[in-house]
Amino acid sequence: MMTATRVEAFSNESVAMSNVTDEQRKSEGSRGGLRTRISASWTAVVVAALVLVLLVIFIAQNTQHSSVNFLWLHGGAPTSVVLLIAAAAGALIVVIVGIARILQLRRAASSHSEP
Repeated sequence: MMTATRVEAFSNESVAMSNVTDEQRKSEGSRGGLRTRISASWTAVVVAALVLVLLVIFIAQNTQHSSVNFLWLHGGAPTSVVLLIAAAAGALIVVIVGIARILQLRRAASSHSEP
């Protein structure tokens, strides 16, 4: 059977150990590179530049002409342009659905937080 002082000593010891672990993590993080908003922005810029290069290669390789028929509209454009427009339309649909879901969750959260 443990007494109250032994329980306090044990809990203080475990808190001290967790603090040492946190300090070690902080020092390891600073040696490996600090993760800030600016570093995240630069990472996003580099990834966007790589995607842009791949996009330019894609456009350069897909210059053959394609005919497009949509409902009553008929036309023609390079294959790469047709595919990029289709991808942009799909991304727009995903964004619209995502915004609708976020607004739905915000309304639900605000209705639960009011007394």
